[in-house]
Amino acid sequence: MTGRQIRAIGVTVATAAIVFPIALSQPAAAATRPVAVAAPTAHTEATTTAPAPGSYTPVTPYRVCDTRPAGPGIANNQCNDDSTGAGRGPLTQRATRVITVDSFGGLPASGVTAVVVNVTAVAPTVNTYLAVFPDGVTNPGTSNLNPSAGTALANLVEVGVSTAGKIDVFNAVGTVNLVIDIEGYVSAASTGLYTPTTPLRICDTRAPGPGIASNRCNLSGLSPIGPGSTRTFAVSGMGSPVPGTGVTAVVFNLTAIGPTVSTVLTAFAANTAKPNASNLNLVAHSALPNRVIVPVTCTGGNCSVSIWNGVGSVNIAVDIDGWFTTSSGTQFTPLATPARICDTQSGTPSCVKGRVAGGDVLNIGAAGVDGIPDDTGGPGSLVAIVANVTAFNAPTPTFVTVYPGPDSARPPGASDLNPVVNVAATNLVVVGSGSDGSINLYNATGSVNLVVDVLGYYATQAVQSGATYSSTIGGPGHATMYASGMEIAPNGNLVIADTGNNQVAEYTSGGTELWRVGSEGSGASATNIQFEQPRDVGVDSSGNVYVADNGNGRVVELSATGAYVTKWKTEVSGGGAPIGITVSTTTADLPNLPGGQRVYVSDGTQSQITVWNTNGAPVSPAAAATIADTSGACTLNRMRDAAADAAGNVYVA
Repeated sequence: MTGRQIRAIGVTVATAAIVFPIALSQPAAAATRPVAVAAPTAHTEATTTAPAPGSYTPVTPYRVCDTRPAGPGIANNQCNDDSTGAGRGPLTQRATRVITVDSFGGLPASGVTAVVVNVTAVAPTVNTYLAVFPDGVTNPGTSNLNPSAGTALANLVEVGVSTAGKIDVFNAVGTVNLVIDIEGYVSAASTGLYTPTTPLRICDTRAPGPGIASNRCNLSGLSPIGPGSTRTFAVSGMGSPVPGTGVTAVVFNLTAIGPTVSTVLTAFAANTAKPNASNLNLVAHSALPNRVIVPVTCTGGNCSVSIWNGVGSVNIAVDIDGWFTTSSGTQFTPLATPARICDTQSGTPSCVKGRVAGGDVLNIGAAGVDGIPDDTGGPGSLVAIVANVTAFNAPTPTFVTVYPGPDSARPPGASDLNPVVNVAATNLVVVGSGSDGSINLYNATGSVNLVVDVLGYYATQAVQSGATYSSTIGGPGHATMYASGMEIAPNGNLVIADTGNNQVAEYTSGGTELWRVGSEGSGASATNIQFEQPRDVGVDSSGNVYVADNGNGRVVELSATGAYVTKWKTEVSGGGAPIGITVSTTTADLPNLPGGQRVYVSDGTQSQITVWNTNGAPVSPAAAATIADTSGACTLNRMRDAAADAAGNVYVA
């Protein structure tokens, strides 16, 4: 093997880094090696979304697919009632199931370029593997899960989405049930930008000792999570690189260690309701990792997450990989087709044939391979890759750590995979590419074969060379359109306040009108939508439209398709004439205003800004519902618009 030898310092490195696995007495099982298998012709779409960079939006985990029959704990869904026409029940041998993700779980109806899903294989009849890829492309011969017969195995996947909002899941052999939970999505209209970091262990509930440092999760000694219990901890502070404010989501590797009985773990934002979803499905006395991309709750200078355990007790370890903010970072681009860049069993241009020995580091060049950009140091440069790593044919229990290049003999004190004897282990990695565009894979003991399948990459944002004319959008009426306010919807379309025609309309970016509603007047009902000089529009994350109906002194809410929803006066008390309106999301809990999605209405005549929940109720407490200052440094006088950032700061025009 040509991996870098570190035998001279192997004892020291092993003592510091061999945190996993705990020696487990599990029966040996035949490894299921991911191989290229021709897929059946089950695709329903002829085209896929062209690879394009986008930003990330986390969502509350949502179960979009469960092939098991509906019953207690299992709702009717597209995978057991054929509601999307893609079939029902478990996946049979060599079957491909088409899953619709657009419009489910908070995803917009269009414009999604990639989706983050937690995929769980449940009770396969034989050892098999599953591959996840964009609908409309040929099976790429890659793999995402390698479950053994009779087990339940989960793995995170970030994969491109077809133009029709669909992904495919392929099962190699036997029969297997499938559960898919949506965790978030990538689109041009999203705002989450990713910052990677060298993996760092920030939480370990085991007692401090050799290879286990004192940390935020074991300050009182051994601290496993009990049955039906939730462990909440900060992902920022105490040496963590994650900022304490402005963070929308984090990426970490969650490893469950030694559960006393079979159980499940669920990760979610602190101080929010536990979703009906799972991240890890464990058997007793095992050690199993899974990558997690989860929203956070930021308050008091700390950003926190929660981990819930179903039954028994279990220790956990958390290795932070990076975080999302709206202020700076990189964008994700899915590969049009997932690509295998390394296979040490058969040999590839990036990896020569041969197992990676214990204590060895395998360095792989990723930049410039299979559509991955080079790291030039300028706009569009490679920063991190998203890949599924499979370890198999291990003669002894070991662990594998994936970390940024260049070639380095000293891995961080973290782990990504925990293969046991002759059982294939898989995990998604989101790993920095290093200054030379490479990644490292370290094997702790014994020897192991490794496969790396790339699903996409994060790159620096490209700089626009300059604006060029594209097209002109015109409406009806004696002067086509009097547009005075505009907002980009989550699906990338344009919503326009046509003041002169007393109408609101939505157009595609290419100028095709999708809907147009309104006439002059004060009517407000499902059959009579009227405006009096609508001056601006705001759009929430679900595509609902909020209209600053200036002449009627009110806000009118429309659905994403232009249907009437509700209306409310724009002043907490008295009259008003709204001129600007913006929907902003605050992730931080402020002293007088909890985090959430708010509607900010600017009234230049009243020289004040009112803050509303999206249902038309003013925020509570009352002191936070009106922003007005007629003297001092913050004097408001005939302002035109206002918006808030993720940290809750309000900006006024």
